Amino acid sequence: MGILIIDKYRGKGYSYKALLELEKIAFEKNGINELSDIIPLDRIVAIKTFKKAGFIHTDKIVREKIFDKEVEIRELLITKEKYLKTNKGGI
Repeated sequence: MGILIIDKYRGKGYSYKALLELEKIAFEKNGINELSDIIPLDRIVAIKTFKKAGFIHTDKIVREKIFDKEVEIRELLITKEKYLKTNKGGI
């Protein structure tokens, strides 16, 4: 999963709203038990957005080459259980 927003539309809350809608559809309508994404550690705003949407860091850290640059990437995760608690029962 990944969210890409063109520069001129960044900082307007679209990614956050998209994550909340994704969680709702995944957990409430499709029976998914967890969502995760891997995000380069230098993408601070993206990490903050995922954390605001309820995702937490896992212990999974990898080094990957992205656009010819080696970066450290960390996994963020949210479970259905956490989503339901955060959203007062969901549905």
